[in-house]
Amino acid sequence: DCCPVCFNDLEENEKPHLLACPTCHNYAHKECMEVWLEQQERCMLCKSDVWKNYGKVKNGGAISKQMVI
Repeated sequence: DCCPVCFNDLEENEKPHLLACPTCHNYAHKECMEVWLEQQERCMLCKSDVWKNYGKVKNGGAISKQMVI
């Protein structure tokens, strides 16, 4: 498998530094995904908007029910 952002191989020893899309279960390097999410709020493969609140949660924020909708 390769990272869909940088196209480098995803290595088994990198698992702590990978993020998986909860919708399509594809992996990407955490750093690559964070760069992607600065521009897009969707998975680069399945286009799921499950990532729309990632920035807030990453920075210590909480997700309210109103934000999920």
